[in-house]
Amino acid sequence: MPVSEFLYVVARHEIALHEYLRSHFPGMPQVEVTVDRRLGERRQQNLGYPVERREGERRRHCIGQQLRKYGWALVRQDHVWGSLRSSVRIRDIEEKISRVVHTDAIALIRGKRGVGKDFVARLIHSVSPRQGRPFIKVDCAITRGERLESELFGHEKGDFPEGHRRKIGRFEFANTGTIFLDEIGEVPPSLQGKLLQVLRDHQFSRIGGREMIQVDVRVVVSTTPKAEGAGGRGGFWEELSRLNAVEIDILPLRERTEEIPHLALSFLARFNEQFQQNVELSRATLAVLMEYPWPGNVRELEDVIRRFVVTGSSTL
Repeated sequence: MPVSEFLYVVARHEIALHEYLRSHFPGMPQVEVTVDRRLGERRQQNLGYPVERREGERRRHCIGQQLRKYGWALVRQDHVWGSLRSSVRIRDIEEKISRVVHTDAIALIRGKRGVGKDFVARLIHSVSPRQGRPFIKVDCAITRGERLESELFGHEKGDFPEGHRRKIGRFEFANTGTIFLDEIGEVPPSLQGKLLQVLRDHQFSRIGGREMIQVDVRVVVSTTPKAEGAGGRGGFWEELSRLNAVEIDILPLRERTEEIPHLALSFLARFNEQFQQNVELSRATLAVLMEYPWPGNVRELEDVIRRFVVTGSSTL
């Protein structure tokens, strides 16, 4: 369960803190112990308003302190992110995410294919006030030209080769939530102007339509260094930077070798549970994994661990 949902549920519904922690975070007893101690200290204070409200305020205050202290370790108990908090590079990404989640600033995630851009985009959404609302992903590298314009903004009946009926675009589906434009560098020049206008004003019209549609969305975009370099630093990218996009750079896995054991063991635990296996990673195997350059980055490592677990070997 995302951090923001953790805070939202407890604050809005005043669920008993200990019951909530036991049911959702059984692997983090230090949080429960610390909260218990803080609640015990605060019970001795007379805050001057009804007991129910006082208890609710105590819970919210303690939870806020715990979230600030343990932060991203609570994003998801079984998530790989929690196991990577010792990495300086991961903490730098966390800091940038923390700066952007409570604003509507555009987040620009930059990194090679397979480094985890999709994961970071979903993380931004899940810890933002928009969590629980639509998260819509559009892969701009798959859909091209006029079809991409229709995919993003929709079209009116009869104004598209397959326009036998009106189509609602992804921006409308993402209203009040987050839209993730993956590989935005693949957007054709003919569409870049309209897209920049939408990112600026959050207004657009469907293909063939006259009505201006207003949407309330958070925009997260991603690109690869190669795509950005091919387009140069002027034009589209310069205009995008003028929209005060917060840039989040994710290095390739070969430059983050200290994270490989944590990632491998996290994937191993997940796939062992999923496929009901008991595969183990030896120290020698971990050493081999750390020596490999991983051209496919985190995605390739995940696929390798999945394949090993599926084979059902007792060791790797």
